[in-house]
Amino acid sequence: ESDPKAGLRNAADLLRLSIYDAAMHYRALFGSGDRVVSAWLTAQVLWFLRCLRNLLGPFIRPRVPDSQAALRSAKALQSETRGETWMRQRRCDADLLDAPLDAAGAAALFRVAAHSSASLKKMGCHFLPSVSALLEAFVQTRFETMLLAALDVLSSELLRYDWVPS
Repeated sequence: ESDPKAGLRNAADLLRLSIYDAAMHYRALFGSGDRVVSAWLTAQVLWFLRCLRNLLGPFIRPRVPDSQAALRSAKALQSETRGETWMRQRRCDADLLDAPLDAAGAAALFRVAAHSSASLKKMGCHFLPSVSALLEAFVQTRFETMLLAALDVLSSELLRYDWVPS
C-alpha cells in the first residue's frame, strides 16, 4: 500500500481476523498442544513487529542516559564547530518531522494493535508490550522534535528585534 498507516492497520487486522481464525481452526482439528501453530503464530507476530519497526525505526531517536547527554552537550558547546553541529542536528530534526505517522495515526494504530493483541492473547501470543514500546519511543521523539522546531522559530523571532530600551 502507498499509505503506511493503512498498511499497518490492515496488517494488524490480518493478525486479528485471518491469522487468529486459522490458528483456531488448526487447534480445533489437531488439538491445542501442538507446537506448529505456536511457532506459526510467533512468526506472524514477528512479521507485524518487523513491519512496524521498519516504518517507525528511522524516525526514532536513540535514547542516551542523562549523564551522557549532558556530557555530549557540554563538549558540543566547547567545540569550535558547534554551529556546524547545531545545523546537522536541525537537519536531522527536520527529517524526523517528515515521519509517516502523526500522533493521531499512532494512537489509531495502537488501538488496532491492542485489539489484535487481545485476540491473539487467547492463543498465547500477546504482543502489545512490544508495540507499546515502539510507539512510545516514536511519539516521544516526534513531540521532542516538534518542540525543538517550535523553540527554534521562537528563538529566531525573538532575535529579530533589538531588545535594548531606547
